[in-house]
Amino acid sequence: MNKNPVITNDEAQMLEWHTLLSYFKDLCYTETGKQYCENLQPLQYDDIITQYTKINCLKEILLIGHAPDFSGIYDITALLDKVAKGGTLLLDEIFKIRLLLIAQYRITAFFKSVQHDTSVLTELHAIDDCARLFKQLTSSITENGTINENTYPTLRKIQKDINEIRNSIEKNLNNLIHSQTYQHALQDKIFTVKNNRYGIPVKSSHKGKIKGTILDISSSGATFFIEPESIHELNNTLLFKEIELHREIDRILQILSSEIGAHAQQLKANARILAYLDFCTAVARFAVNCNAHTPAISQTPYMECINARHPLLTILLKEKVVPCTITCGKSFNCLIISGVNTGGKTVLLKMLGLFALMVRHGLPITANPDSTIGYFENVFVDIGDEQNIMQSLSTFSGQIKNIVRILSHANEKSLILIDEIIVGTDPKQGAAIAQAVLEHLADKKAIIAVTTHYSQLKEVASYDNRFENASVLFDIHTMQPTYHVLLGIPGASYTIEIAKNLSLPDGIINKALSLLDATSQSVDSLLSKITEQSHALQQKEQELSLLKEELKNLQEEYNNKIKELQATIEKVTKEQATSFMNELQEYRNVVVNRIREIQSMSMKDANTLIQDITGLQEKVKNTITSLQKPHENAVPCTIHNAEKNARVYIPSLQQYGTIEEVDAKEHTVKVRMGSIASRFPFSDVYCIVESKKPVATKKKHPVVKEETSSISLTIQTQYNTIDLRGLRVDEALQKLDSELDVMIKRNVPSAVVIHGHGTGSLKKAVRDYVKHSFYAKNFRPGEPEEGGDGVTIIQLR
Repeated sequence: MNKNPVITNDEAQMLEWHTLLSYFKDLCYTETGKQYCENLQPLQYDDIITQYTKINCLKEILLIGHAPDFSGIYDITALLDKVAKGGTLLLDEIFKIRLLLIAQYRITAFFKSVQHDTSVLTELHAIDDCARLFKQLTSSITENGTINENTYPTLRKIQKDINEIRNSIEKNLNNLIHSQTYQHALQDKIFTVKNNRYGIPVKSSHKGKIKGTILDISSSGATFFIEPESIHELNNTLLFKEIELHREIDRILQILSSEIGAHAQQLKANARILAYLDFCTAVARFAVNCNAHTPAISQTPYMECINARHPLLTILLKEKVVPCTITCGKSFNCLIISGVNTGGKTVLLKMLGLFALMVRHGLPITANPDSTIGYFENVFVDIGDEQNIMQSLSTFSGQIKNIVRILSHANEKSLILIDEIIVGTDPKQGAAIAQAVLEHLADKKAIIAVTTHYSQLKEVASYDNRFENASVLFDIHTMQPTYHVLLGIPGASYTIEIAKNLSLPDGIINKALSLLDATSQSVDSLLSKITEQSHALQQKEQELSLLKEELKNLQEEYNNKIKELQATIEKVTKEQATSFMNELQEYRNVVVNRIREIQSMSMKDANTLIQDITGLQEKVKNTITSLQKPHENAVPCTIHNAEKNARVYIPSLQQYGTIEEVDAKEHTVKVRMGSIASRFPFSDVYCIVESKKPVATKKKHPVVKEETSSISLTIQTQYNTIDLRGLRVDEALQKLDSELDVMIKRNVPSAVVIHGHGTGSLKKAVRDYVKHSFYAKNFRPGEPEEGGDGVTIIQLR
């Protein structure tokens, strides 16, 4: 614990905090992660929020079936301290550094590749890749932890020499031990190595038969291990080579150790980050295993635990744990918990204490995510009397001593948990002291939760709004606790009923009932009935809450279906557009080919091809219309014509429907199409306008109107082009009239009149003339590909 702990070690033991930490420790993969857990420190408010975002990120990654691999990470602190002082590491120690570097590369690569936003894991960016050291160690040390001879030619050469010498020695010895000359002298047909020199086992009675040096004698004295003269020099050479080998290995280890020492600080920092990530992943794994969540954190200390479960019980029993909803400190300071023994009062106190500690250490709690836990500066606990026994104190004396300490340190940011407050003394005086203590703590605005059987304390909530009752429920029919908690109502102890169920004689039970005053019996009976009714009401509220949640899920499912429908609509629209563009490209290719043919044809053939092109253009136009407008009575939907029950057409779906709602602000309409209703922007909808009977009007002399879109694209040829550039207006109009007369006789469908821009007077004169011309059906300015506004296209009669 730190210098200003949230809780003392003894009080943490009362809550079984260290047992919970042991569970987190077991979930850590690395020794360094376990050490981080052992030394876990309380966090400041902002750090808790930050750690919660990291744990939630890791939890989501685990839920999609991925997990980082923390294998190969060792505690290298002592090794780095050694090289920092100039020491040389052993080969297996350097191998641990290599494994750490590989692990950090593997872990950073995992978080980069996982299909999830990991930007909140800022520690990943702080990991130094130590690229130079990584390259050197991975090339110098093999995956099996040996020195890579391919990287060090000198080492390879020495090792090769050693192998050759060994082969020579062993060949020589094999020849000797299989020779008939020495069969009777040998203890066994093998060779051995004694004191780093090769030798053979010779019977003590024949030791003089083989010339050589005695290396060793067996404990029985029956066998002499002799180095034959024939391999003496080879053994010497082998020894020298092995010394040379060890020197080369030491040289390599010194080089690698020096390089590791140069990266010692970065490696230490990396190791700390990996330990922290391992710890956070372990916490996230707890959240997944136990359905734990990160609560909201209030800087104003209070607790609102929704569907809360004791974390240690949840680890052991999982979903079998009965959840409870409990509030403490939000609208009152002191919670008085009463009810039957073994009903879960102490478990409830411990759960509140553990939740406060878990939040201060950045750990998720076993409760719904919409729970709120306050930021408590300290937690005071008095549960059980183990410490009192160890200190040779009575239960009463020990508790008073602890309460004195609490009274001197408690403030508005304290959580105080006392089990069976002031017991082991006269009940009336004990209740009075308990009430006085609690009122004093409430004056300090501390948040308090206590358990009691004192009726006097249960009554305080009726006249002091700083106090509130809660009861642990008991099923009088089964004589078993339900472990549910009911806020706002004190609990009955059911002492008589439980004693009767445990077979206390009826005579004693009846005598006890007669000794109780009628008021006490009446109050207990009334409390029992109120508790049952309140619990039934609570169950109804929970059922209603479940129904609301189900309705919410159905609404989300409905909204998702609508989104899927909209996506389908967009997909269909895109597919139609793609198909149309492909078809349009085919038309363009045909037109280009026709234009090339026109330029080399006679007038008659040209007219035929022009008619073909016009037909193609009409086909394209009809295709566009089929995608945009169902028939002549369909008009774009606007705020003026969009009405409820109006009939509409959706071109993108090629479906008719009826307007159910109009959103003028968003410019959207909700359209019903059979059993499906969906919302569309005005731009995607056409309203079907009812046709009106034509009104009879007097016939007037027709005036040719300028039409911007009804005349098809016209291709210039020598047969349909009239060039008026360079002529005066009167000359131009005379030529125009003459040329149009000729074209009419030749059945030319459209004329291209080139007048240019100039001052604009010729263009105006031509178009004014065409308005009243006998030859013209309608006209329009040229399209960009026809010559733009410098030409006028005339559709001839």
